[in-house]
Amino acid sequence: MMDSETVIKTYEAMAATSRDMLAAVQAREWDTFAGLEKHVSELVEQLRQGDSGQYDTEIQTRKSALITEVLSLHRQTNDLLIPWRSAVGAMLGGVSASRRLVAAYGCGKAPG
Repeated sequence: MMDSETVIKTYEAMAATSRDMLAAVQAREWDTFAGLEKHVSELVEQLRQGDSGQYDTEIQTRKSALITEVLSLHRQTNDLLIPWRSAVGAMLGGVSASRRLVAAYGCGKAPG
């Protein structure tokens, strides 16, 4: 089990990484975002394995505040990602439809 100081430091690292993820999405730095997302997953796994949840009121209050911050940052990040994912999906759907037409009618060259 993790001690309370380690738990708080891990949640603080998760909040900092979540802030960086939001900044990466805002800057459309997808490789950076993917790496940060992986790091957050690793932090979550550390907490899943080591956070006993049994802390005094001060630690529990700080932990709750950090979790609230992380959730807010992830919501903001997802709000930016949803339209982007839809646009990429539409583009990929268009390429797929073009390939099907070329395959069916044999005219031109398939995109991509």
